[in-house]
Amino acid sequence: MSSIYKHILFVFSSALTVSAVDIVNFTAGEGYVDGNLNNNPAWVAQAQWQVDSSGAGSVTSNTGAFIRGLYLGSSSTNSIGDQITMSLDFSFTSNYFSPTNPPSTNGQQQFFLMGLANTDGSAAAVPQLLGVALARGASDDSLQLRLGSGGSGTSLGNASDFDGDSFLFTTTWTKLDADSYGIASTIVASSGPTVYELNTTVDDATAGDSSIFRGIFNILPSAGTAGPDVNSYDGISIDTFTFGVVPEPGTFPLLAGLTALAFGLFRRRR
Repeated sequence: MSSIYKHILFVFSSALTVSAVDIVNFTAGEGYVDGNLNNNPAWVAQAQWQVDSSGAGSVTSNTGAFIRGLYLGSSSTNSIGDQITMSLDFSFTSNYFSPTNPPSTNGQQQFFLMGLANTDGSAAAVPQLLGVALARGASDDSLQLRLGSGGSGTSLGNASDFDGDSFLFTTTWTKLDADSYGIASTIVASSGPTVYELNTTVDDATAGDSSIFRGIFNILPSAGTAGPDVNSYDGISIDTFTFGVVPEPGTFPLLAGLTALAFGLFRRRR
């Protein structure tokens, strides 16, 4: 991660006066060691996530499905008015979209999902709550920013046009009332200037009853281990993971402005 991008994230965390903002680069200087992400600082993860702590640091998955990483370093108490923001700077380890066939159902081929988890337990058993995914469209070649599995979405265009790209993927969840959440998600690819957005409100009684939220990311095809999509995962490499909790909604406009600035720097450095 470039020094200027680190600076923007530092300003982002400092200006918001949040209860917790963590920026993780998976480096040796942060205490990370090569090997399984699980049991590295503040993580529960499945074995497919492997840390490379050298240089700028990264964590990379290999081929597989339902590969989760749960971050334990910070959490939200899920109070009304809380805002949780998670950001992932990642790339695919090889040409990723061209070789695979479109799925038969929207969201079936969810290349990468970020969401909230209401447990401190095993990553393998964590339920997905209020997730947003980068997914393949049903029966076509579109790449989509989607709500959960098969929910509403925004098309980015033809999936094959994004082979070799890196992405900056950010989602903010705001608890509006007992069971209602506002979700604002953006993703930008290194190949173009467009920032794609997904903005929606959802009701989720299970999420509303939760006393804790933690950040989770996942390689998740809803087809599971069967069907044409099972071998579509050549790998994803995450350079930077950011997780922050904002207890006061009045700071959200500042968050939006700083996030937009980070997007601009992301595109420039790519």
